[in-house]
Amino acid sequence: MNALGGNGELSSPAAWIDEALQRRGVSRAGLARGLGRSREEVQRWVTGREQVPRAYLPEIASLLGRGDEIGLLLRLKDREDLHDRLRRQTQHLAKMCAMSSSALLAVVEKGVSGIVAAEQHRDEVDLTTFQVKVVSDAIFVIRMWTDLSQKADAQVLTPDNIRRHLSYPVNHLVGLALGLPQALAELPGSETLAEIGDRVRGQLHALARDRSDVALTSFMSQHAIHLLGRYGNAEEQSEVSQLVVDATASEEPYLRRLGYMGLILGGADDEIASEYEHLLRHDDEMAKADLFFDGAHYGDLILDHHGLPKHIERFPRLLSNLVRHFESPGQYSRLREIDSWRLLRILDEVGEPQFADAGLASRLFGVLEDAPASGGPASREARRRILGIASVADAVGKTVPFSPKKAIWDFFLSYSSPDIRWAEWIAWHLEEEGYRVLLQAWDLVAGGNWMTMAQRAVQRSDRTIALVSPHYLGSLSSEPEWQTAHAADPQGLLRKLVPIRVEDCQLPGLLGQMKTLDLFGLGPARAREQLIAHITAVRFGRAKPLQPPPFPGES
Repeated sequence: MNALGGNGELSSPAAWIDEALQRRGVSRAGLARGLGRSREEVQRWVTGREQVPRAYLPEIASLLGRGDEIGLLLRLKDREDLHDRLRRQTQHLAKMCAMSSSALLAVVEKGVSGIVAAEQHRDEVDLTTFQVKVVSDAIFVIRMWTDLSQKADAQVLTPDNIRRHLSYPVNHLVGLALGLPQALAELPGSETLAEIGDRVRGQLHALARDRSDVALTSFMSQHAIHLLGRYGNAEEQSEVSQLVVDATASEEPYLRRLGYMGLILGGADDEIASEYEHLLRHDDEMAKADLFFDGAHYGDLILDHHGLPKHIERFPRLLSNLVRHFESPGQYSRLREIDSWRLLRILDEVGEPQFADAGLASRLFGVLEDAPASGGPASREARRRILGIASVADAVGKTVPFSPKKAIWDFFLSYSSPDIRWAEWIAWHLEEEGYRVLLQAWDLVAGGNWMTMAQRAVQRSDRTIALVSPHYLGSLSSEPEWQTAHAADPQGLLRKLVPIRVEDCQLPGLLGQMKTLDLFGLGPARAREQLIAHITAVRFGRAKPLQPPPFPGES
């Protein structure tokens, strides 16, 4: 059992199999017979002496679990694989710093586990998915530190990685990395980590002074300000404080948002928190910027080269994280009023349906009901208004079982067999961007039934990507896949069906009415750029260009 499997939750596929065997009353020998494998091999899997091969997991899930448990089992395998990568990446960094790899890994894993511990309210599938993201983000940060130890010109924040930096919980993990020299101060090699930290701070100082108008480059500067405010020394926090005071809310709202929050979470005096609370109450543009940035930070929208949108329809992840703050008063007590204003803003922007989820409503009701009535104005108003919502009151005491309709994958990739190379290329690059992709070539193993899996895939994926070619249009098996996605969103408002042409061909009927991406005829770099930009636009709902268009009056 690895170090990430605390608090009683399943830690690995082996732990899931062992628990399922006991629950079903099946012996390990019985499982071996069902799989056509030797008893000794299954014994090694279940005891954790060998990792369970991914190819056998769907069959094991069908033998031992319910139909909806394959997603959990695959997520557990993802986490196991990523944890191995994190261990290897951390060992590599330790080698570069000539220090104990076990000591460094222990500190990194403790930091990762601390982030996960605050999310124990999630259901089993959702928690495991979150753990996969945290471990993946930890690999991202440790790899950056490794690059910094090897390359003099390596950069922490770049236009290519700023979107990931702004996504929770990467900022926590960067803070963990900056704190490694102090955590390992007694060990040889901490000096190298301290040198890396000094280089990072130097880069952040340079970025903090940058005033580019390009959206993501501007966010680089603003995020640098946030990190200096949150993890910097007294002199750096004073510099950030001056920056946010000098900035104007109307022209630089995100700079102020990131700067203020960095200072508040970094332990600045209560006057800073009061100033920011005042801004949220009295400056509408500032309040909107605060809410929209948090929506991007917690994953309710994807930040891209176009910056942030002017409107979001729902804030489920942000709302869940606000409740998490309320449930951890020791850590987030200074945000109580600010988070209460955010609650009220969500209520005003989206309305009562946002609060109708029974599990979240029950948690929210509990923390607000227990809150003292003598709190600040936002706390009192949020308590009064939200406790008065009938759907919240009705939800108290209810539990939310795992919903079979909850999405496991971001994209289901529908293709015909002659286009397998395109399908694997697209799936690979989407997964490199952090998307969850279901691909028949990778996810259907011996003994599986593709017709059943495909039907479930469309239902359990946020969107279906149809790889359109003459082969695809002539395939009888492909047609039900894209038509099911289209039927779920016939007007295309949610962009449930995403056609991508991988060969020049005429699109008939319903497909012919949809906007497509053409990847054929492009080189690999341009095709990847177009793919990621197109998918980002699909998720974001807008495709504003990064650079301003040329002046039309020029020849």
